[in-house]
Amino acid sequence: MPKLTRSSIILLAISSSSSAALTEPLASTANPEVFPEYLGRGRGRREEEREENPYVFHSDSFRTRASSEAGEIRALPNFGEVSELLGGIRKFRVTFIEMKPKTVMLPHYIDATWILYVTRGRGYITYVHQNELVKRKLEEGDVFGVPSGHTFYLVNSDDHNTLRIASLLRPVSTVRGEYQPFYVAGGRNPQTVYSAFSDDVLEAAFNTNVQQLERIFGGHKSGVIIHPNEEQIREMIRKRGFSAGSMSAPEHPKPFNLRNQKPDFENENGRFTIAGPQNYPFLDALDVSVGLADLNPGSMTAPSLNSKSTSIGIVTNGEGRIEMACPHLGQHGWSSPRERGDQDITYQRVWSKLRTGSVYIVPAGHPITEIASTNSRLQILWFDLNTRGNERQFLAGKNNVLNTLEREIRQLSFNVPRGEEIEEVLQAQKDQVILRGPQRRSRDEARSSS
Repeated sequence: MPKLTRSSIILLAISSSSSAALTEPLASTANPEVFPEYLGRGRGRREEEREENPYVFHSDSFRTRASSEAGEIRALPNFGEVSELLGGIRKFRVTFIEMKPKTVMLPHYIDATWILYVTRGRGYITYVHQNELVKRKLEEGDVFGVPSGHTFYLVNSDDHNTLRIASLLRPVSTVRGEYQPFYVAGGRNPQTVYSAFSDDVLEAAFNTNVQQLERIFGGHKSGVIIHPNEEQIREMIRKRGFSAGSMSAPEHPKPFNLRNQKPDFENENGRFTIAGPQNYPFLDALDVSVGLADLNPGSMTAPSLNSKSTSIGIVTNGEGRIEMACPHLGQHGWSSPRERGDQDITYQRVWSKLRTGSVYIVPAGHPITEIASTNSRLQILWFDLNTRGNERQFLAGKNNVLNTLEREIRQLSFNVPRGEEIEEVLQAQKDQVILRGPQRRSRDEARSSS
């Protein structure tokens, strides 16, 4: 079995009704009849479900960074400012980009390393590297990276489909995880970086007069994402060679498509694929991997934890729910180890409904499971952070850690009079990694007994 590097998760639930949803929003939220467990049939020491969850963030937590009739860019706030529990990933930011058909995002650069994943649609990206244009086609499922400080622009040349991109950014200018765009083209909206310089400096730099500079840099006011005319789109594609499928700078990395790869794991319940530094070297410097999970209706991931990594998960299609065990939440909210003794530790069940556009994060060491609804597949993109040396361990399934321990220590630890009963429970599950979920298991057992 291949090595698994998938990380842990905290939950950021973002409503898909927002215009920044990553795919077409679903007509309704998860059906409570599909998930009666929402009513709290858990076996943990704390049965109540928390309405105010420090790990959950809805669409109103996003901040609009740029918006126009042609599209928008939105970002989650700095994780460290949201909660102390998220301080470990404060250097990373999550953004969504949405570009309507036949649109262009103006050239600019950001003070952050940028990893993008195309969740819907197709388009083109061009960026400047050492005075050379690097041009790449983008399709649904592509992973691609742009170094910080490199001027780029995006094009959605499709006649009908919106281009949607989920992004992970790691800012390089500040330790607080803040990042900023720097526009080299525009005018009044967006304002360009040239506006900060004095007239005489610009006249000397461009060897021209200020009147010409004002006409060039003061005219645009249509926003960051714009609708060019048909002729401009055709000429842009023709001159750049995109129509012939060519790419400039072949020595530079090409997009890595997660959807077209052989899965790292697959069974009748679902599959997942991982892109790491071995597939896409750009990820190595960030110590990040990118994965895509596809759970069949009624399936679930086996409860598991990551020893070192933290994951940021984004639902690209479908609906379901997530459950996580968290030791940091007390009956009245977050509590630090100083406020409670080790003997008083309890594990709070943290759960959230998932649907298209939901985002969730899970810290290292926190056991997590994702469960697909019985009426739709659940597709999840995840970014794994701090992956070097990480090991994923499963707490259920054929390959669970308890089966690896010695028989004697299992019997001693559980203090069950009939030791064989422990072995019966641990050996009953024949699947691993991706399992039948609660409803599907009950349905299958009812059919087999009838």
